[in-house]
Amino acid sequence: MKRTNIFLLLVLAAAMVLFSGYLFWAHGNLDTSGPVFSVEEGILEVSVEDPEDALLQGITAVDERDGDVTDGILVESVYGISEDNVTTVTYAAFDAAGNVSKLQRQVRYTDYREPRFELYASPTFAYGSGFDLLEQVGAQDVLEGNINRRVHATLISDTQSLAQEGNHQVKLQVTNALGDTVEMVLPVSVYNPEWYTASVKLKEYLIYLEQGERFDPQKYLDSFVFRGNPIDLTRSTPSDITVDIMNSVNNDLPGLYTVTYILSRTQNAMTHSGIARLIVIVQ
Repeated sequence: MKRTNIFLLLVLAAAMVLFSGYLFWAHGNLDTSGPVFSVEEGILEVSVEDPEDALLQGITAVDERDGDVTDGILVESVYGISEDNVTTVTYAAFDAAGNVSKLQRQVRYTDYREPRFELYASPTFAYGSGFDLLEQVGAQDVLEGNINRRVHATLISDTQSLAQEGNHQVKLQVTNALGDTVEMVLPVSVYNPEWYTASVKLKEYLIYLEQGERFDPQKYLDSFVFRGNPIDLTRSTPSDITVDIMNSVNNDLPGLYTVTYILSRTQNAMTHSGIARLIVIVQ
């Protein structure tokens, strides 16, 4: 009995020694190091029109065991934008053992510009029309395209509700994927529906002008609509339609301006008028 116990103890001790040796060997052969990046000096410059793989220019990755793994480098994120259009790009490289290495570098978009708002209708609405302002507002980004879903609107004037008659101010805000946030205060008017029994359509309702760029408000007129019948105004204005344009634009001074169009037509001794507003942002 005693000999059997001694034998079992010897076997157990030998097994422990062998297992410890295996663990030591396995640890020494375990791959725990990720790939090593190499990147060209300086800030990479790309266009917003370039495909994403343009961000991979001048960067390589080599793994101690797997060799060159450059083809597997991924752009993990692109975030932040400075005044000179420089953003931070984060890259990730993997080896066969699942180790990952990351690197950040700066990239300049040579033709980047901040997001721009869009208006799909005049910010003038008849009281009781049940309008939804956000359905009439959008935003475009040079990298993402349509970012309408990110537009937020907040009533900032002293008026109680955007639905009531009067003049309101609404702050629009949008942020793109780079974290670039743009704001605009939009004037919104809600009028008595008895004042305007016709409507005015414009070619655009929000435009951006460069400082000093020539501006002709007349060219944005599209049509005068009464009882569903549009009268084309793109070539000329019929003599029986009166056009009153209130233009506040100073194209030499950056800021937000409004151009209000009131058109009237007399028919059967009755005068029917319509209103529309163009928002002009001088940059």
